[in-house]
Amino acid sequence: MNEEFPNLKMAPVIPRSFPEWEEVMNTWGYQMLTAITTVTEMLEAGFDLPHATFSQRMKFAPHILAPTGRYICNSDMPDEHIHQGPI
Repeated sequence: MNEEFPNLKMAPVIPRSFPEWEEVMNTWGYQMLTAITTVTEMLEAGFDLPHATFSQRMKFAPHILAPTGRYICNSDMPDEHIHQGPI
């Protein structure tokens, strides 16, 4: 465990009423990560950078997906999102 960022290794929360949650979310997350990796490879080609300049840095980086919704009736402010990772 990384002592500097212990929250990166928290156990997932799986709703009891949705037993297939882990499989569904892992599949969805994998598809999103694959799409983002493809986009970074296209950026590398577009900027004439060596292959894997961006995509290799994502390989072992933490990829955290979390719900970012909020109850919008309480605020006129837009949702705030915090993205972690190399991009």
